[in-house]
Amino acid sequence: MKKIIISILVLSVVGAAVFFVLELKQNRRSSIVQVLPETSLVTIHLKEFSKEIDSWQSSEYFNQIPQAKELLAVKNKLDSLNKSGEVPSSLLNLEFWISIHSNGSDGLNTLFFSKAEGFEWNAESVNQLFGMLLDEDYVEETQLFNDEEIHVLKGKSGEFDYGIKDQFLFWSNEAVLIEDVIRAINDTEAQLFSKAPLSKRELEKLVYLNGNRLNELSRVFLQNGENTFKNSGLVYLLDFEDIAKGFSFNGIGLGSNATSADEASLFAKNFISSESTFSKWRPIKLNDANQLSNSILPQSLSIGLETGEKVRILELSDTISLARELNVTAEKNLSPTDSLVYSEEFMFTKIGYINEPSFLSAISADLSEGDFYYTIFQNVWIISESVDALKRVLIDFDEERTLGRDVKARSQVDDLVQETSFTLLKNFNYSADLLSQSLKPKWQTYFNTETQLQGLLNQLVLQVNNTGSQSLVSGSLDFNQARSVVSRVQSSDLPSPKVISNVFADSDLTTKPFVVRNHMNAQLEIIHQDANNQIYLSDLQGGLLWKRAIDGQIKGSIKQVDFYNNKKLQYLMVTDSLLHLIDRNGKDVEGFPVAYRASQEIEDLAVIDYDNSKRYRYLLKGAFGDLLLLNKQGELLEGWNPKSLSNQTQRTPFHTRVRGRDAFVAIDYLGNFDLLNRRAKSYEGFPVSTQLRLSGDMFFNKGPNFEASSMTLLGKAGMLQTVNFLGQTVEKKQLFKPDSETSFELLADVTGSTYRILQKSGGESYILNSKGERLFIMPESSSGLEVTFYNFRHSNGVYAVRNLNQKKLELLNESGEVISESMDCDQPPSILFFQNSQQYQVFVNFANQLTQYAIDAH
Repeated sequence: MKKIIISILVLSVVGAAVFFVLELKQNRRSSIVQVLPETSLVTIHLKEFSKEIDSWQSSEYFNQIPQAKELLAVKNKLDSLNKSGEVPSSLLNLEFWISIHSNGSDGLNTLFFSKAEGFEWNAESVNQLFGMLLDEDYVEETQLFNDEEIHVLKGKSGEFDYGIKDQFLFWSNEAVLIEDVIRAINDTEAQLFSKAPLSKRELEKLVYLNGNRLNELSRVFLQNGENTFKNSGLVYLLDFEDIAKGFSFNGIGLGSNATSADEASLFAKNFISSESTFSKWRPIKLNDANQLSNSILPQSLSIGLETGEKVRILELSDTISLARELNVTAEKNLSPTDSLVYSEEFMFTKIGYINEPSFLSAISADLSEGDFYYTIFQNVWIISESVDALKRVLIDFDEERTLGRDVKARSQVDDLVQETSFTLLKNFNYSADLLSQSLKPKWQTYFNTETQLQGLLNQLVLQVNNTGSQSLVSGSLDFNQARSVVSRVQSSDLPSPKVISNVFADSDLTTKPFVVRNHMNAQLEIIHQDANNQIYLSDLQGGLLWKRAIDGQIKGSIKQVDFYNNKKLQYLMVTDSLLHLIDRNGKDVEGFPVAYRASQEIEDLAVIDYDNSKRYRYLLKGAFGDLLLLNKQGELLEGWNPKSLSNQTQRTPFHTRVRGRDAFVAIDYLGNFDLLNRRAKSYEGFPVSTQLRLSGDMFFNKGPNFEASSMTLLGKAGMLQTVNFLGQTVEKKQLFKPDSETSFELLADVTGSTYRILQKSGGESYILNSKGERLFIMPESSSGLEVTFYNFRHSNGVYAVRNLNQKKLELLNESGEVISESMDCDQPPSILFFQNSQQYQVFVNFANQLTQYAIDAH
């Protein structure tokens, strides 16, 4: 009996193997495998053409893609021909493939395949079909390539080629792609699936992605796309499933290349900023010969920031040995200009610097070469080429603005497979601008034209698990709310801004609406003051949370601070002689208000936190050049009681830290630039006189050191000058000035990323870019205008234009178009942009009323 059972099992296994081989051979002989060339970048497979297009058409996102209209037109034409009896119903739902190829530069070419069922393709019927579909008569020519016949159809609108092989019809307007198909027919090495054993079920997947040509695909779109991906040698076959606001996908990667089955856990979630552009986990192979390999676990987390900077995190098993070796290396590799090892206390840890490019690559070939800043904290090693990027990670960790601390985001990450060969989270809401800047000019123009595609992508999740012979792939792509295609509107057709809420004060409002954050629930709130010295705090729904009076009118800004370093925020403000600190319930913090003495009227307030330790300093700006620096309790500090400058400062001085060196930037309206240390002493080479009568804002460009950090200043007459923190003039140029009455004003982006220039000439106003090139003419005359620039993401920048004479506010998009009716406004507005709803939230004070508007981004 035992022998009989064994014999049956052996026969079953042999039979199954024979069946698989026969199916595989039959599959290759009569399937897309034998005709699809390896030059394909991506192939889309439609099991039944017309039905698939019908199902896709119901998606609002499908309709945002301009090329979708071409497929829809073919489908509608086939439907029409079927109804008239000119083509059979079976032709509507043939199996169909769309293969995308590179043209070697910045373009994509398309190759189509269709498989006959129950009939055979022939040249006569194909010529007739193409003529009917395209409403054009064609002249046919034939030619041979590798002994296979190519048909060339020539018409008034151009020509395209096609071929027939067994059940397959294939065509393209690029002759070289037809030749690629013929090469695949004659040589299995030229086939996409030459090294991938396939079953019929696997070929039914929706998308075939060529892992060998990912960099080629990247080069089509990106200016520097040569090394974007590591070619896997696999072909990925993916199926997609609709979800509410995007789709999920899963599939496999097949090929002859053995793949590593090493895995990385999804560690260090509490260090990933909620506004990171990407998070990438993967295993790394450590160099056993390196003594530090025993201190590090073989996995890596890479984090991208919105600035384009990156941070890498490695998990540690031995922090002491690593710290000791880092100290030794830092001492050994001091640069010629450094007398001491760079070391900076920041928040709760120490930041160091390693001037040894091969230090990381010696630990693992998976770690890139280069100098780096680092800190060791909570059993992780945080590394970055940028000290500011490293600090950003630490600040977000401390303020709990991370994926691990966000309840919704954390649950999404926790639902993923926790140990994988590769995991990628890509947030397009924060990376779209970086991506746009990296696109080739052709694609930048394309996406600027097809505005409905801007901001459509939300988040990509991708996970890959290698099993040694194949890869298992899963993930999802989420969309933001689809943007409607909006044509340019005439002024008489402008939409009205939607009123979200109103809050009324007891008398006229005297400050702008300041947007603040509720530390208990992270919701936004609004604080402002009226003529009776009453302060009001309200929520976004228009609810008044509290109001109270203080001793006088607020001078300049209202700031939020964490006075007790316990994650609870208070409101800091200054009046004529008192420094106020009020908690979120409207009560004075103990010890406040604090009296101060100043010989000049105070105009504004700035908060300084040298190392993010919450040991605050408060900088007060006097009307005629005096600067006062107070400690956390409001007491005057040595050297700043006051620090008197020669003239009134152009804007409120600010503090920055560059490679561990603190600097206060103070620039007066005559263009005198002073760079001060913490004791109010000028750095060597300062002050610098530019002899410019300044106009508008100033732009700060922070670099890795004093030499690369600079201020850009603009004189009213159009002289644009950049001075670095060594006191050197980096650039100086005169903007084109059509007449002697022309004036210029620098508009620094509120978010600090760039600047624009306002030119007033001949009664007209123009917006220029940072190169001095005209972008557009403003719809209003130059008289009495105050312009503020907000450089929001996804080309949703907006200009807030306040007419001081008429007390009206208009919003202009980046093309200079007015996007809504004007709003009554007699104080500067506050503006936010919400990506998901594609709306601007505009907070406007007029008379005794705060109004919150929602305005669609166009």
